[in-house]
Amino acid sequence: MKVLVLSVTAGQGHNTTGLGLMSYLEELGVECTMLNTLKYISPVVGTSLDKGYLYIGKLTPKMNALIYNSAEKNLARKNRTPSTDLYAPLLYKKLEKYILKYDPDVVVCTHLLAAGIMNHAREKGKIRRIPIVGINTDFAIHPYWEDANPDYLVVASSQMLSQALKRGFDVRFVLPMGIPVHRRFGERTDKGRARELLGLEDKPTLLMIGGSMGFGHVEEGLRELRNLQGDYQILVICGSNKALKRRLDKEKASNTYVFGYVNNVEAFMDASDCVFTKPGGLTVSECIAKGLPMILTAPIPGVEERNLRYLLSNSMALAAGRNLSLDKAVRALFGDPQRLQQMHRMQRVCGCENGGRALAEWLVRAVPGGRMNVSGCWRKAR
Repeated sequence: MKVLVLSVTAGQGHNTTGLGLMSYLEELGVECTMLNTLKYISPVVGTSLDKGYLYIGKLTPKMNALIYNSAEKNLARKNRTPSTDLYAPLLYKKLEKYILKYDPDVVVCTHLLAAGIMNHAREKGKIRRIPIVGINTDFAIHPYWEDANPDYLVVASSQMLSQALKRGFDVRFVLPMGIPVHRRFGERTDKGRARELLGLEDKPTLLMIGGSMGFGHVEEGLRELRNLQGDYQILVICGSNKALKRRLDKEKASNTYVFGYVNNVEAFMDASDCVFTKPGGLTVSECIAKGLPMILTAPIPGVEERNLRYLLSNSMALAAGRNLSLDKAVRALFGDPQRLQQMHRMQRVCGCENGGRALAEWLVRAVPGGRMNVSGCWRKAR
């Protein structure tokens, strides 16, 4: 059995999701590989999309909201041109050659652009009808998954099935398995031991994550946290934001440890009692897999606002912001044991803490049987 994972770099979440699934597939002895779809087809297009995502999300966040909201409204228009018609016919040929050479038994797409190109190649090209599995990497179904129309769509939890049904998906082919994360996040280390391995003191620990590119109001949050009373330490992961790390390094606060990009964030989560992060789908799923209480900050307008709404409505996290500073949020959460217990319980119920393993094991069962759906999962397209 051979699995091809098609990803697109728009931030790191889609690539990391693909690598997370592969970590479980490889453990099960499945041959698999991942292709950065747009950068393979056209390095110029792929790099432009990546830089455009960074620019819009970090420098003009309101534009991100306008694009996302417009996409949602466009779905309701009658006789609209499918989004795949705008890009797939121009890009599918090179992917078709790769598919013919690698000859996978199933293709898993962690981004709807990759799924749209793959579906077009299957419909218009020379390749056989290989099953396509799409992974929606947030807690709201992205606009235009209808146009990409994979044969199966993986979503974050069963609570999203009603949303899928309303959008016209055949829920028989919507898989509420959770967003795949690397199997390292499914393993847990005792907090004291994790702190020892990271060279930290064994005391209450707060973790701030700015995302792979350092998004989030980190400096403002640190100022608020310094109002907390007690003996605690703060770990700050700046991601690729080197300027932020330089500024924080200059402050040299005695209880604050500043890190740049790290490849062992799971160890930092094991060492921590609480995490502050923006509500990106993958980071949130990693926290859920670790059973880590979350205080959410600074969502990028658009899909992360939908993530925030979902997580709060299901009592899976607490949100800080204009009306609740981070220090007050910490006191509100840890001063209420029942609230903290409910957060842990709802994360288990609504978060699907081991999505990568669930999807990998399902693929191992479903693909060899040769009875998978290959007609798309959006009913209105049939």
